[in-house]
Amino acid sequence: MVEAQSLGGALLVALGAAPGACLRWWLVRRWSPHWAGRHQRRHLPGTAGTPWATMAVNGMASGVLGVLVGVLAARPQEEVWLWLGVGFAGSLSTFSTLMVDMALLLRTGHRQEALGLAGASVVVGYSLLALGLALGGVLAP
Repeated sequence: MVEAQSLGGALLVALGAAPGACLRWWLVRRWSPHWAGRHQRRHLPGTAGTPWATMAVNGMASGVLGVLVGVLAARPQEEVWLWLGVGFAGSLSTFSTLMVDMALLLRTGHRQEALGLAGASVVVGYSLLALGLALGGVLAP
């Protein structure tokens, strides 16, 4: 879907990425305390609650991508895809942070928590993607 390799395309990605990354940072900071009590009781590594907040934000990004793909399926618009799909949703989600969270959990012997995080991430991400695709299909012109 993305073929443009122009400076304009790169600027569109950057214009979408900046707010997406800021929103991710804000949401993870805001949602982490909701999972912090469980995190601290189990003596899990890393910032309290962050792995589950990251999973929630990744799920949200999957839903955004689903809506975008559903809306653009009928009339693909490369500029909109670069701006919102690659830029905004791409920076909103963070696969690398999920992998770091899982590595920390595994390295400290919290295998069940790591497995739960991986499973929940896939189920939540796919479910919100499917929901977004359905919603995007309804919203498509």
